[in-house]
Amino acid sequence: MNRYKWYLNIIGLIGCFLMSLSFYGQRVSGSVFDEKDNSALSYVNIGIPGKNIGTVSNNQGSFSIDITQANDTDILVFSTIGYKSKSVHVANLRKDSKTLENVSLEREIYELNEVVVKPGAFRTVNLGRSFGRTRLSAGFANNKLGNELAMEFNAGKTAFFPERFEAVISTNTYGKIKLRVNVYEAANGIPAKNILSENIFVETEIKKGILSVDLTQYDLRVTGTFFISLEIIEDMGEGRLHFVADYKGKPILTRAVSQGNWRSQDDVSLNFAVIGKQEVGKSK
Repeated sequence: MNRYKWYLNIIGLIGCFLMSLSFYGQRVSGSVFDEKDNSALSYVNIGIPGKNIGTVSNNQGSFSIDITQANDTDILVFSTIGYKSKSVHVANLRKDSKTLENVSLEREIYELNEVVVKPGAFRTVNLGRSFGRTRLSAGFANNKLGNELAMEFNAGKTAFFPERFEAVISTNTYGKIKLRVNVYEAANGIPAKNILSENIFVETEIKKGILSVDLTQYDLRVTGTFFISLEIIEDMGEGRLHFVADYKGKPILTRAVSQGNWRSQDDVSLNFAVIGKQEVGKSK
């Protein structure tokens, strides 16, 4: 009888231990689809705002995310350009992880404002700066999906039409890489709303040199302060991706994963530039 009770106690303890592992060490997986045509959505940002808990769906829409460090009151957000964001409560995930097996997002309908370009003379303006000769370099802090490097630019009061983004690579040991370019409005000194209506992807095998991204097809128009970032959207494996850097200039802003907090790296600036058109005679 005592041996039977002892056996039941051991089974109970094992059960409690496994339940504890399930709660405190939990990874959930799923796929993201278009609500209308059920097509897979690639490179969707997935994460808990304000916390470094996040990831990006792969090119087939699949994802996996560790929510061990999340609180039950936290909300997991799915967001991507061209679609309405969707939120899921972490408490619900812990009750039923199958909630994420098929996440569908609704397409966003954009009301495009008419852009009127008055006749006049325009000049090419480079909002970046050349660092000249420097041995400094800086890059992504890690290879986590959703990791971003952002730089601030100021177009002034006159409308500026970005045509090209450039980043000077000092070291790329990965080989071929794929990144996403994001363009954000500024709010309280950090990137805020993404102003793009479609994704900008760039692929390169440049080991050392200028990474140039054509922006003309996106009809961008900005005034005042804005940010441009490069984002890791695919697992690149082991390696380094660094850019030419200097101690002078605007500081880098970084965030570790999708939906994470932006942090300013005050001690270093990157050789990023935005080239475009601005009307002659107007203040920058």
